[in-house]
Amino acid sequence: MLKILAISLAALAATSTMALACSPEDVQARQGPLVIAFQALVASNPTKAQAIIAKMQADLDKAAADGDEAATCVIMDEALVAAQG
Repeated sequence: MLKILAISLAALAATSTMALACSPEDVQARQGPLVIAFQALVASNPTKAQAIIAKMQADLDKAAADGDEAATCVIMDEALVAAQG
């Protein structure tokens, strides 16, 4: 599960272009805390972790389809809050 998250985040960082609200550097800055939060969550509640990852991936796919690169940081922030909560 963490491998899927890591691959998704790496692909996201590699394909993000400079957007006003979410640059590749912004994505990279969010990756570490997000991975750490998911590692803890997978250990304590793997079902919740899987649900959050699935939602995040669906939201990222939709944002990509819509051309909404600025949404990436918002989606990552929401996933972090959900994983920590």
